[in-house]
Amino acid sequence: MYLDRQRYLEYRQSKQAASIIAMNWIMVMKMTTIRSRLKTSRALYLMKFRERLKELKTTWPSIQTKKRVIIHIPSRGYSQGIRDSLVDYHNLQNSQMGRICDVNDPNVEVIYISPIDLDNDMQQYYQKLLGMG
Repeated sequence: MYLDRQRYLEYRQSKQAASIIAMNWIMVMKMTTIRSRLKTSRALYLMKFRERLKELKTTWPSIQTKKRVIIHIPSRGYSQGIRDSLVDYHNLQNSQMGRICDVNDPNVEVIYISPIDLDNDMQQYYQKLLGMG
């Protein structure tokens, strides 16, 4: 009776160890599969990006000669908590205001959406700046 119990306990212990090994092996195989899929999807994404970039490079001269509209919406990708804690966050976003100088190209119209209300002084400044070009 004692020997049977000892054998049973050893069997149960080895079965538990085998279960742990099997579960770890399953997890390793799943992670390997996931890594392989990620690697494939990243390679595909990179390939498509390069194709789009090549297409843009070939069509850019014709894009530059055609009339176009540039819409600039200033946005900083900060979380709400960071945005709330920054001093003059809207002024920081508005630092891209220089983008309106793209209007010097006769084929370009720029729509700039300002995150803040521009006072008269700022409006006059940018109107003078644009008038110089």
